[in-house]
Amino acid sequence: MNPILKLNSGIKVYFVLVIISFLSVNFGYSQNNLGLLTGILRDSSTNETIEGVTVVLVGQSTVKASTDNKGKFEIKTKVTKGTLTLSRVGYRPKTVAFDLSASNTIEIGLAKAENMLQEVLINTGYQRISKERVVGSVDVIGTELINRNVGANIIQRIENLSPGLLVNHGDAAAQDAFLIRGRSTINAEAKPLIVLDNFPYEGDLENINPNDIASVSVLKDAAAASIWGARAGNGVIVLTSKKGKIGATTVSWNSNLSYKGKPDLDHRKIMSSADRIALEKFLFDNGRYDAYKNPTTLGNRIAVVPDAVELMIANAPDLDAQLAQLAGQDVKKDLRKYFYQGTLNSQNAVNVSGANDRMQYYISTGLDQGRSQLVGTSNQRFTLRSNNRFKVTDRLGFETTISYIRTNNKNGNNDGMGTAPSGTYTLSPYARLADDNGNALPVYLNYRKGFLDTVGNGRLLDWTYRPLDEINRETHSTDKQDLLFAVSADYKVLDGLQASLQYQYQHQAGNGRDLFSEESYYARNNINDLAQINRTTGLVTYPFPLGGIIWQNYSSTRSHQGRGQLNYSKNWKQEHQLDAMAGFEIRTIRTQNENYQNIGYNAENGALANQVDLLIYFPRRTTTATRRIAFNDYKDGAVDNFLSYFGNLSYRYKNRYDVYASLRKDEANLFGLNTNDKGTPLWSLGAAWDMAKEDIGLDKLFSRFKLRGTYGVSGNIARNANAISTITLNTSGTTHPFPTAYLNTIANSKLSWERVKQWNAGIDFEFLNKRIKGTIDWYTKKAVDLLASTPVDPTYGVSSVYMNVADMKGRGIDIQINTQNIKGALSWETVWMYSHTSSKITKYLLPVASTSQQYLPITLANPLEGRPLYSVFALKWEGLDPANGDPQGLLAGNLSKDYNALYNQTPLEDLVFFGTAQPTHFGAVRNRLTYKQFDLSFSISFKFGYYFRTNSVNYTNMFAGDWYGHADYAARWQETGDEMYTAIPSLVYPANVNRDNFYKYSEALVQRGDHIRFDDINIGYSIPKLGKLKNVRAFLYFSNLGMLWKANHRGIDPYYNNNPREARQVAFGLNLSL
Repeated sequence: MNPILKLNSGIKVYFVLVIISFLSVNFGYSQNNLGLLTGILRDSSTNETIEGVTVVLVGQSTVKASTDNKGKFEIKTKVTKGTLTLSRVGYRPKTVAFDLSASNTIEIGLAKAENMLQEVLINTGYQRISKERVVGSVDVIGTELINRNVGANIIQRIENLSPGLLVNHGDAAAQDAFLIRGRSTINAEAKPLIVLDNFPYEGDLENINPNDIASVSVLKDAAAASIWGARAGNGVIVLTSKKGKIGATTVSWNSNLSYKGKPDLDHRKIMSSADRIALEKFLFDNGRYDAYKNPTTLGNRIAVVPDAVELMIANAPDLDAQLAQLAGQDVKKDLRKYFYQGTLNSQNAVNVSGANDRMQYYISTGLDQGRSQLVGTSNQRFTLRSNNRFKVTDRLGFETTISYIRTNNKNGNNDGMGTAPSGTYTLSPYARLADDNGNALPVYLNYRKGFLDTVGNGRLLDWTYRPLDEINRETHSTDKQDLLFAVSADYKVLDGLQASLQYQYQHQAGNGRDLFSEESYYARNNINDLAQINRTTGLVTYPFPLGGIIWQNYSSTRSHQGRGQLNYSKNWKQEHQLDAMAGFEIRTIRTQNENYQNIGYNAENGALANQVDLLIYFPRRTTTATRRIAFNDYKDGAVDNFLSYFGNLSYRYKNRYDVYASLRKDEANLFGLNTNDKGTPLWSLGAAWDMAKEDIGLDKLFSRFKLRGTYGVSGNIARNANAISTITLNTSGTTHPFPTAYLNTIANSKLSWERVKQWNAGIDFEFLNKRIKGTIDWYTKKAVDLLASTPVDPTYGVSSVYMNVADMKGRGIDIQINTQNIKGALSWETVWMYSHTSSKITKYLLPVASTSQQYLPITLANPLEGRPLYSVFALKWEGLDPANGDPQGLLAGNLSKDYNALYNQTPLEDLVFFGTAQPTHFGAVRNRLTYKQFDLSFSISFKFGYYFRTNSVNYTNMFAGDWYGHADYAARWQETGDEMYTAIPSLVYPANVNRDNFYKYSEALVQRGDHIRFDDINIGYSIPKLGKLKNVRAFLYFSNLGMLWKANHRGIDPYYNNNPREARQVAFGLNLSL
């Protein structure tokens, strides 16, 4: 059953719950209180009113208020006498008494306190602790920085905001989209664990609306992250959603509109039209197309021939003029005009929040929509969220969260420069895709024009391929819905002891739909290929029925997560602070996937062809072979169960010494029985010492000089590895249409989680009256029992199984320094961030390949002891042969042009090692200037210490189907002496595939990826109050501003290697509240 339909039935329940939330808000405010205390807060030196002062009734911490923009507050209280505590950033806290019997209005003055900062709280997903007490490596990113960027997902928003967090782009992103402190695994999940509001988030990150996020905590070392046990080996990113704040109801609105121009297609270097035609004439003259001049076989009749070659075969009197006309055409002109568009996106979010003495509430909704750079695409995200916290009694609290997210993405058949009906041929540089009136023109990339003009004598469907028409003849859509419900209760058992229970249910359902209309080339090609024509009557029958084709994919992920926890906190004698936590949690994740194909689809009434023969092998019109109609429906699913026990303890003495310990045991049905029985714990220890608080003279220079040290063991799991045998069910096999089961994995009772052991030493410092402050962290990581695909006896039914066979070691440093360069009406602050990370395989029990081929591709994980996982190797390059422009290498220490031996037999030790394909040094510098109501910030980032392989000519591919070729063709070796200026081999015919592969994987094409990039500029203007509006801010945001420097001299942006380069983006935004 379609899980979308299942989820829709639950949506009704969701909206009922939201209505209850609204009613709860109104009910909470309707409670009658005995007394009302009002007051005004003023600056004691200027007498100006102060906004944002937190006012709390002593003894009843949930009775709070916050002053408005006129410095006023109101507190409803059931007592006539009491004490208030007042606090605000930049002011000294104050305690005052009140007596309602004497007066229900008071006026209070607060004195400024220089350099006082609001306490920063870190959310680990289990508890919130002051950053002052943290012994591990943690960064906290607040709302202001999250909202500085207009990215649609949270990872885009926090890029370059936390040292150690690397967000990859380009070729490196194909390996890992984002990492914390490098990679610590081979085949398991390498991304950090994402935690949303205390529980692991099992959905798509694109679903989370950044406008609902209040803060992000990045947990990097073992002491910070190991409480998450077997899923913390890659670090943890904890997202904390916004909640209601004490005070009057506030309505906030955030909106932005962004535009990005069409991409730069010239960044993808293809041959010029003139060069392509010249190459095709060379091939024609050398007999490459002789078999196609008077074709005698079906294969030669249908084989694709370039347009220029068709003209050469026809040999018309005006051949030169026709070729000259083709040489003047540029396919990128039509692609740019008809296939690409400017990217336009809008984000809108509204939230209502507030609190009284019995409840806090936060309700938000958001709508994001836009289009990508390809014509025919659209995307939309709708979010609705409600969070309520109720104070049932002074001891009992209750909290609920309900979230609903729906995303929809649509696109047509448009791959931009990759447009083609199959992967065999690319467009030609001189292809025309539309005439002068914008009407679609055919291109011949599957079958030859002469074949299509005559096949079936006009009885078949039109068989031509017109890329421009195809954009709207296919619809590919993905509809996802995510429903999340969480409830928690906490009870104050004793003074300092609190018990809590938490439960969360999440269901993400996806509906993928690929609709190929009957007019689409995909449908017409299938229909015509099997069409049968009666030679006597001329009647056409269609074994592959007329109509469209629809592929539907249904996916469903359900998770149930529960946790029981005890928290204890005790402070005594003003010198000792003890905090402890212990608990257990249980989690079940059930995933299901179903895929169905329907043919003969009628889009008007939804009907399907009901008589389709799946058994017979039918003759084909495009080959002498036969085939049956493929029918590849399938269904699979998995259930993952986890049970964990955890606890931690932290102790502080005299506000300067801290110690910390955590312990966790994980069990899961993913692990083998031996592992679960043994129950190896994951743990961490840490300590910190703030030397600036000692009487040793450091306090004269430093207001903080805190030394930290931690060690611990966390883990990692791979869901593609299982301790038991698993199968996949298909409705048909490869040679028959009957239900079939395939064995995916075989049992491995010794399967264990991967473990990551990490040391971390850090310094936190502040000096010059806090004008300069920062953190420095050094770390080493050792990952053991890593999983890798291991060959097994194929008689088991599979060729490989995942086993714990490898170890990896890494090290690095993270630095962040904040400087306040100018203070006053004009202020200028700078944040400097730098990270270095490196890793290598230290143990690998599987055999090492005897030759080099396996280690040359840089996007594949090829473990090799002593080297990074994604190593960049190359064949030794000895330049071009002056006599003929052949590439030259070294074989057994001797100059060689034995390309078969160079490519296939070069031993591993003779390869040239460059380094890694992922940055090892990276960081950013962010400046922020403010003057009165204006603010300006800009960010520059850098990535060093990595390599990539660029593309160049490959004559084998250029002769076969890569008609784009490469612009390097124009700079190839053509005569003696050219080898002094070029490294591009000469043209040879016939092509030598080993010659091309040697050049492709040689030193000549390895480039440094090092670069410095101007990321963005944010310019804003703020108005504290505008009529009934407050906190109004309008801003302009410019991003993707280009590279300031790059190490490679080929003009390649590493983010867009062999791809069009994205244009600059500009956005306008408005934030306000009332």
